[in-house]
Amino acid sequence: MESVSKKIPGGVQSAYFDVWYLPSEDKSNGELNSKCTSLKVSLAIADITKKIDHFKKSLFYFSEALLSCKTEQEINNLNLLINKLADVGGFAVDFKEIS
Repeated sequence: MESVSKKIPGGVQSAYFDVWYLPSEDKSNGELNSKCTSLKVSLAIADITKKIDHFKKSLFYFSEALLSCKTEQEINNLNLLINKLADVGGFAVDFKEIS
């Protein structure tokens, strides 16, 4: 699997960051959107390192995001976000399979 993220001076560059979609479309659930932003960063790091600890961290953020969902629609939207990230490629493809 080809990585879509890379380490750059001062941080991380990732195609995942180009996915602007967040599950709380009307921004009424800021906690959910915040957890999903953390999930994207975690997926980018896991995509770079391929380390199990970073994989587990991504699962943690996914779980946190799922627990932040207040409606069935937000759960569906979280699934849509995971699908959009997987469409980008890299580690998110494998992540989609287990989430």
